[in-house]
Amino acid sequence: MNKVNYEYKNFKIGGGGFVTGLVFHNKIPDILYARTDIGGVYRFDFENSRWVSLIDSITSIEPNQCYPLSIALDENDGNVLYIACGDHKKGELCISHNKGESFEIKPIPCGIHGNCMGRATGERLIKIGNDLFFASQSSGLLRSSDEGASWDKLNVNGETNLTFVNAVQSGKNRTVFVGASGGENISDKDGQKFRGHSLYASYDNGESFFKVAQPEADYSAVSALAGFVAQRSSFGTDKKTGKRYFYVTFCQTGEDKDPYRYTCDSAKIASGRIFRYELDNNGRIIVNMQKDITPENVLGVGLSGVDLRDGMLVLSEIGEAHPNSIYISLDNGDSWKQILYDLSVGKMNFTVPYMKPEYNSNRLLVHWMSDIKINPFDPDMAVFNTGTGVFVSKNLTVSKNGGTVVWEPLCEGMEETVHINVYSPPKGDIRCIDIVGDLGGFAFSSVDDISENSFANENGDRYITCLNADFTDENPYVVAATPRGNWTGETVGGVIISHDQCKTWRHLDFPYGLSEKIDALCDNIKKPNTDSGWVALSADGKRIIWAIAQQHEFLTDGVVYTDDEGKTWRKSVFIGSRDFEKDPVTLFIVADRVNPNIFMAVNKESEMFISVDKGKTFYECIPNKIFELPKSRRELKLRHIEVRAEIGKEKTLWLSFGSAGLWRLQFDEIAKTVDCIHITKPNEFTRGVGFGKPKDGSDVPVIYTSGTINGKYGYWRSCDYGETFELLSNDDQHFGTVLSISGDPREFGTFYIATGSRGLFCAREVK
Repeated sequence: MNKVNYEYKNFKIGGGGFVTGLVFHNKIPDILYARTDIGGVYRFDFENSRWVSLIDSITSIEPNQCYPLSIALDENDGNVLYIACGDHKKGELCISHNKGESFEIKPIPCGIHGNCMGRATGERLIKIGNDLFFASQSSGLLRSSDEGASWDKLNVNGETNLTFVNAVQSGKNRTVFVGASGGENISDKDGQKFRGHSLYASYDNGESFFKVAQPEADYSAVSALAGFVAQRSSFGTDKKTGKRYFYVTFCQTGEDKDPYRYTCDSAKIASGRIFRYELDNNGRIIVNMQKDITPENVLGVGLSGVDLRDGMLVLSEIGEAHPNSIYISLDNGDSWKQILYDLSVGKMNFTVPYMKPEYNSNRLLVHWMSDIKINPFDPDMAVFNTGTGVFVSKNLTVSKNGGTVVWEPLCEGMEETVHINVYSPPKGDIRCIDIVGDLGGFAFSSVDDISENSFANENGDRYITCLNADFTDENPYVVAATPRGNWTGETVGGVIISHDQCKTWRHLDFPYGLSEKIDALCDNIKKPNTDSGWVALSADGKRIIWAIAQQHEFLTDGVVYTDDEGKTWRKSVFIGSRDFEKDPVTLFIVADRVNPNIFMAVNKESEMFISVDKGKTFYECIPNKIFELPKSRRELKLRHIEVRAEIGKEKTLWLSFGSAGLWRLQFDEIAKTVDCIHITKPNEFTRGVGFGKPKDGSDVPVIYTSGTINGKYGYWRSCDYGETFELLSNDDQHFGTVLSISGDPREFGTFYIATGSRGLFCAREVK
């Protein structure tokens, strides 16, 4: 096995994904971690003011550490880090003794996932003394006294879905607080459903719990499931009086389709509260000394992030509608001052281009501010999380004298966006076209140049989540893409086209009048944040085919085409073994890179089609081999597929198909057959496939892929059309989940990697 040295470098986007929590070390300076929903855990490098990823060794086969649910630190050892993570089916406890450079993995006996309901609540994992407590999403409260070797299940009033665990140790006395979703004790009164209780405490190390007073349900708010859910908590001491306090924030969900959800990132929020509890010298709650300290002007939003340091209590609003606010109190919550609200309160320095207000309908981009923390060793430094990265203030204490608190992105090194597809044009200023979840798309001229704005309309308003883009090799300045319209409705989903290689875009008209179903699909796409579909351009650029999205799929009864950039549309016809109009199947349509008359289509179930009349008619083709399919439909749906038409060759598709490996498909339009050649060995795993510039002296493109080949996981290239492969990576160059790969057609040895966890990478051979 030949090994080639490669360097991997992120294209800079900055943040872009949901950072779900922030943890400082309380006793040792310059230790800060951030957990993300799909991008693993980051450690902040204070010396260089940048984030360092802790998941670069994680593979697409075992991506559990990409989905952390909670972080815990050892109060006496700054090198120790605990992470609870998982993939729904199983949970893992990751233990590091070198600040996340390496981990020991132990099982947690329940399913865990950092990108599902409850991801925005407080830390569910805590280390206190010799005990680890884990507040799970499905199995209640777990406790381990042997570093995760075994776990005891504790009973918190029968609640299985918990939101946080926190604890205070005073001498031999320990108080354990637990938040619960209240979902196991729901009641019904006069047609209104009510949550069960949400906040509990234990004085016997979790052996028994009692209810802690909490806010009454907000009857003035419209809610599918009334009652507050404890979100986050913080301890603090009043320096003047010496009183010890415990603060808890609460949210009540609104009219949600699934009322059992309980956090802003998973449900609509109708109301919020913050309670202050006074503790005695043993860390126990003083009876009847709780107080509702909710700011007066909090309406229609929840409250989540809370922290008390150096006499400053900070609080973040959280809700579906934004902008939300950040507040500060200098008297333990008896009074509050707003220090951030939209662009009118506080000041925001926009150091990341796509975050600028002019690209976001002159609004502040920040949202989902579920956590806020003050540096225990620097009261001027406060950080809060958002759905698009981390923000920091370095002058928080000016608020004590009425000064303006200044905030800015703290995203250097943090690249955890979901990159769905990546392409490299054969000419033009743009070297890499990036199709991104939430942020739409970016066009990069080099790995060192930041893209000023993502795909946007004529007003500069951004589109969001694209699924793919296409251009022709002859004229890559014309690019078509399929974005969603943004959350606030300033942009509308559909097909957009650029004639200047992604600098400006025009929205194509919708194909109304072709069928009742297509009319309904077009109406649906106009809704905010709704998938648009899949687009393909004929090799001469004269025909655009659009497979209109139906939920998250592309079906044979929703394929249309246009020869005049959307002024008129016609419907494609699929012919074969059954009526594909009445009994449609899913498919990915790809244009031949050479012949403008040919389009090909394939799906995960080995159904294949070819069109030789520019997509007017697709004929079913019979493959000579059937890909090995998973036993369940769910497994098949989750299996990742990437389909690419080979550069410079007619009627040839390459297919990366997860555990089924890498395939080349050669279509015969006369016989209506497909010759399927398995490139990798049986049971070899691949993710992504792309083509790059041939090696000197060769006339075949270099093939790039990732996965397990010859028993070794990594990034691979073949310079001899798949006969042999060279390894291009070390064990710390995996970067989590891989969604798409493209070679650079202009530079041998260079390729691009779209990950679902660590951003977009440029990979170059080290000479």
